[in-house]
Amino acid sequence: ILEYQESEAGRIYLIDEESDEIVLHAHKGISDEILEKVRRVPLSEPNVTAAMTSKDVFIKEPGCSEEIIEQEKKYGIEKAITIKLQARDKVIGFVNVTLPADHEILEEDALVLESVGKQVGIVIENLRLFNETEKAYEELKSLDRMKDEFLSNVSHELQTPLVSIGGYSEVLNAGALGALNEGQKKAADAIMRNADKLERLINSILYLSIEESGKMKYTFKPLQIADVIEHSVLDMLPQIKNNNLGIKKQVPDNLSLIKGDEKKLMQVISNLIDNAIKFTPSGDITISAHEDDDKLHIAVSDTGIGMPQEETNNLFKRFYQVDASTTRKYGGTGLGLYISKLIAEAHNGKIWAESEKGVGTTIHVTLPK
Repeated sequence: ILEYQESEAGRIYLIDEESDEIVLHAHKGISDEILEKVRRVPLSEPNVTAAMTSKDVFIKEPGCSEEIIEQEKKYGIEKAITIKLQARDKVIGFVNVTLPADHEILEEDALVLESVGKQVGIVIENLRLFNETEKAYEELKSLDRMKDEFLSNVSHELQTPLVSIGGYSEVLNAGALGALNEGQKKAADAIMRNADKLERLINSILYLSIEESGKMKYTFKPLQIADVIEHSVLDMLPQIKNNNLGIKKQVPDNLSLIKGDEKKLMQVISNLIDNAIKFTPSGDITISAHEDDDKLHIAVSDTGIGMPQEETNNLFKRFYQVDASTTRKYGGTGLGLYISKLIAEAHNGKIWAESEKGVGTTIHVTLPK
């Protein structure tokens, strides 16, 4: 703008809405004596008010007060143009360019300066919004880190007493501290069952926290999937029996070995069994495994409530619940199948569901051999 108007002095102000002032952000060719008096100017100052209400470009007498006018005249400043900086129909600041008294502003110059003012205003506003967004993003990242640390710490803190609760419950249930009557056995069973349930929930939250932080680690080694299924079924057996469900296994012992993380795959099988238990009021859960070309195919089927096939893709979304009434009746957080999907994909595998309302659901998992 200075070059276009053959000027050697000018300044850029942006409006500070909190202080009701215009604040100097950039300048050229302005004496230190003047700068000290024009760094911050109230919006109520007459020339500023005039600039706010005028057309986009206007010519005015120099300075913002009689004192500044006299100082500016010492440096040959007798005329100035002020250009509004606008963004989205809002004035966000001004460009003030000082000119000699004989400098003429042509009509086409005014149109060019008006256009420049709008373009510069948009650039400045976009930069401001970018900086605000970047700051907010950094704050969110900091909050996210704090959340991850909090979840990790809380999960570990909860796991410690759970080990003791589960351990002492097993000791009580085994009669090591004395024989239990029928009511006491049921109470001990309930403690063990709910401790296991809470531990799975904590593990799910901890898994998500680590996964989202990008710090999840897998230990891949050759393993027999039949062993993984056997251990998972044993872990879930108390819950299966408590719900009066049958469990069927169709898993050959001589399946090919696969490379996988045993603990993570046990988490998948346990999640699938847990999901089947929740939505199967009565009947059986069937776990099968067979080789399918270069893949190992695992399936967990139930005779539960089922759902329309077109809704099955939603099952693997985080926190997905069929509806509020289902959540209240059957419980669950909507994390188990989502985490199972993440683990299956980390093994270069796939997971999907087949279901029919009123008949039951089968969750399929394929893993490369």
